[in-house]
Amino acid sequence: MATDYRHTLIIGLTLAATAPWIIGATNGNKDKTESNTIVSIVGTGASQQQAQLITINAGVSSFGTNASEAMRQNSTAMAGIRAELRRAGIDPKDIRTQGMRLSPGSKYENHEEIKGFNVVHNLSIVFRDIDKSGPVLDTLVKAGANQIDGPRFSTDADKRVTEIARTAAIRDANDRAQYYARNLGLRVKRIVTMHDSSGYASSQPAVAMRADIAPSGGTEIAEGQDVVRVSVSAEYELEK
Repeated sequence: MATDYRHTLIIGLTLAATAPWIIGATNGNKDKTESNTIVSIVGTGASQQQAQLITINAGVSSFGTNASEAMRQNSTAMAGIRAELRRAGIDPKDIRTQGMRLSPGSKYENHEEIKGFNVVHNLSIVFRDIDKSGPVLDTLVKAGANQIDGPRFSTDADKRVTEIARTAAIRDANDRAQYYARNLGLRVKRIVTMHDSSGYASSQPAVAMRADIAPSGGTEIAEGQDVVRVSVSAEYELEK
């Protein structure tokens, strides 16, 4: 037992003797880090993609001298529109009732006001094949649709395109850090932290997205391109 005690005491005294050196080394590293310059950088990157899908509202506005007549006329027209959507191969899960409204209204015939009711019923339709959207809209109008609103283009960023934009953002951040280091007479020692944002797609203003008359005489939807943007926030340590 005495031997064990003396052995423990010797170890304790040895650690106490070396502790000042350990503390001094730690403080020295800390002081060296604190003497360096930390610069915060935001790098940005962008890439382009075609729109993935579009959403268009289509429906019917009907008038009747009484509420029942207005609803009946509207229901008949909407049944025809839904049938055309089925024939066009639009998945039922991509068709949703956007809104339906019954309200008092009137119309004029031979300069005479006829009072009654208006019914407006709209569907929200997702087109996953954008090239098909124009011809389908033409078919819906022929079937009785007199309410068209859109298109609204997707804003989902494609994974591959996002990766390209993210790589560009990281390079931009690194280039900015090197620029600051050169102009301050320093060099980049390391990246301290880095955070990135999720990619998002936005319509590119320079590209017009329009509904035109196609050479065949039908409606053509031009989707243009989306821009996927990514940003990264990073801290760099600069040293002499």
